Amino acid sequence: MQAICLGCKKKLPVLSKLVGSGVYACECGKKIPYSSGIYRFVENDNFYEGKFIAINQSQNMINKIFSFIERWLSIEGNEERMWERSSCFIKSCTGARKLEILNIGAGGGHYFLSKLGSVTAIDLSFKSLLNAQKIYDFCYQANAIDLPFPDNAFDLVFSAHLLGHIPLNEKQKVIREIYRVTKPCGFSLHSAECEANNFFYKRAKRYPELYKKYFKDMYGHYGIEYPSQCKKRFRDEFFE
Repeated sequence: MQAICLGCKKKLPVLSKLVGSGVYACECGKKIPYSSGIYRFVENDNFYEGKFIAINQSQNMINKIFSFIERWLSIEGNEERMWERSSCFIKSCTGARKLEILNIGAGGGHYFLSKLGSVTAIDLSFKSLLNAQKIYDFCYQANAIDLPFPDNAFDLVFSAHLLGHIPLNEKQKVIREIYRVTKPCGFSLHSAECEANNFFYKRAKRYPELYKKYFKDMYGHYGIEYPSQCKKRFRDEFFE
């Protein structure tokens, strides 16, 4: 998806992935730097830069074998099965037509999204986007709280392990932005780290300093909340 200027909302020229570094001067006077074909609406985030850069669901044979075993034994495998079921449902609802897709907090990207249509990625990490660029059509260094896209632009907005990183005081704004760029009758597909009262969480919270250091601070999990609270946020923005 072609990005827009956050000032005047006019579409920006499409950049080749081979282009070097420079600055685009919009008619409104706003200047937007770019590198390697990626517009950079925000500066590098020191915490996330280069932290999550792997391309997910690689198609080489060795990874396929490990993924097959893992999918039946791990949380990640269960998550992938959920994505596949959701993908089939979305295909059935859209007649399997090519979709416009936005992956927020994309990291290195997800292969399965590319099978559904044209994918646009945003992330705070420039290094992550360089990897996502290998499988996605458009990549932008941008913040989810201010998406550089017009209203009603995407058939599907997707995120994986993003919402748990959004501070609680900013999360509703992010979901409002997701709603704004989603087409009427479009889809929103998200997997998020959530608060829980299960055995593992209770055991971890016996040591609050370690829990904070190795779960919240190490990974940036500052937006953890119960699933019911997260769902309510989407309902409040008119998602069905």
